[in-house]
Amino acid sequence: MRTKRALYNFFTDLIPLIIIALIGFLKLKLINENLGFAMSGMNTLFVNIMTYLSIMDGGLASALIFRLYKPISEKNQERINELASAAHRIFNSVGFIMLGIGFVVSFFVFFLFKQEGEVISYTYVQVSFLIYLASTVIPYFVLVEKSLFEADQKKYKINIVLQTFTIIRSLLEIVILMLGYGLIAMYISMTVLNLLSSLIIAYMTKKEYPLVNFKNEKKDYGMLKDVKHLMVHKVGTMVAYNIDAVIISNVIGVASVPFYTAYQYITDNLMTMIGKITYSITAGVGDLIASSQERAYGIFREINAMCFYIATVVCVPLLLVINPFINIWQPDIQTTEVLAILFVAQLLYYIIRMPLSTFANAAGLFKETRICPILESVINLVLSLTLVHQFGIAGVLLATLISYLFSDYFIRPFVIYRNVFDKMPSDYYLLNCFYLIVMILLTFVMSHLMPYLNFSGYISWFISSCIIFGINAIAASLIYVVTKQASFMNRALNLLKRRSDS
Repeated sequence: MRTKRALYNFFTDLIPLIIIALIGFLKLKLINENLGFAMSGMNTLFVNIMTYLSIMDGGLASALIFRLYKPISEKNQERINELASAAHRIFNSVGFIMLGIGFVVSFFVFFLFKQEGEVISYTYVQVSFLIYLASTVIPYFVLVEKSLFEADQKKYKINIVLQTFTIIRSLLEIVILMLGYGLIAMYISMTVLNLLSSLIIAYMTKKEYPLVNFKNEKKDYGMLKDVKHLMVHKVGTMVAYNIDAVIISNVIGVASVPFYTAYQYITDNLMTMIGKITYSITAGVGDLIASSQERAYGIFREINAMCFYIATVVCVPLLLVINPFINIWQPDIQTTEVLAILFVAQLLYYIIRMPLSTFANAAGLFKETRICPILESVINLVLSLTLVHQFGIAGVLLATLISYLFSDYFIRPFVIYRNVFDKMPSDYYLLNCFYLIVMILLTFVMSHLMPYLNFSGYISWFISSCIIFGINAIAASLIYVVTKQASFMNRALNLLKRRSDS
């Protein structure tokens, strides 16, 4: 049953995500074409501002889910009520605080971006942001209900509701755009649908968990202790990942943000999909970390090789086909090789940092690694503000990439190797150099196929991309097998077989 639920959770996450991503390509195109680059840039800015406001939950949802695992498995209703009632009060407070701070921020959003040509009015910006704020905060009031389903390994039940509503919302937004309405109409529809989905989840919780008392007299606020170091990681990561669009809109101009967003939308969706796939694999071997130091070390090397293999299979063809796709998808967007390289490099780093994050979290190294997100934020902010004036969007992306390397890639491996493996990470960096050389060589070889392929339309682009992807995947697999770096393949197959037998 546990394996079946895990598969349900995985597929109800991944399949709708692919559908939503495909719909999103059309929606983003319509926003740019029907509303203009300025409105599109403003929409992206709102998303980034709300990401910063979401810092206030401090990772409490994760802390709550972690604390609910045991009492739910033991059917300890008293303990569940203590946690749920405390969390309910906390998240309600967080929701109202976000609304209050967001209301204050709404008076200043207009001044956060530089406008050129047609100017968006102050009132329109504020009203749009307030409606978007309401739509974003509504789900916070049912976070405890969602956490109960997730801790009980029944996330697939609420996934069906949430993903269905997300698909409906995306399709409705496309209709709104095609009918000539603007962002305010989109945000109103988003608010109404988020409210409806939240009410349905609240109803489902009462039916599924009728004994849960959200107003229990005794409350356990122990989860607040768990976010002590998680908060530092969340704040640092949020700042590092979301500062780019804010700087671009403020320094270069809000109309330049869609050029950034076109690339970001593609790489972000790939990050999310790859994250779900790799998480399902790493979660399967996570219980082996504590068995022995040497075994943990071997597992880390396998996962690291696996992530570099995935990065090679995905990033090499993506680097070659991303610009042709954007040229077809949004002809008004000016693509450059430099932007393609920098965005794909960020995706590459996201993939290869997964084993570092997995092992740091599994070993509880939140305190030891908290310097990483802090440095990442500071370096990213300082370099972005410096390089944006000289190199524009490329300067901001380069600053982000440099911040990743110096704050994370050159620190986290030393922390993990010292605390988990009691070794120096010299072999880690040497192996990674080998994997990177393989990627560079394959990119060079695959690039010679480009003149023989056709990228003039969606169908020809898809066929040509599949050819490059397939040849690259076969070549990468052969190299990893011949050099004996493919043990993760056997591990993954064994895990899948073990789960299917259980």
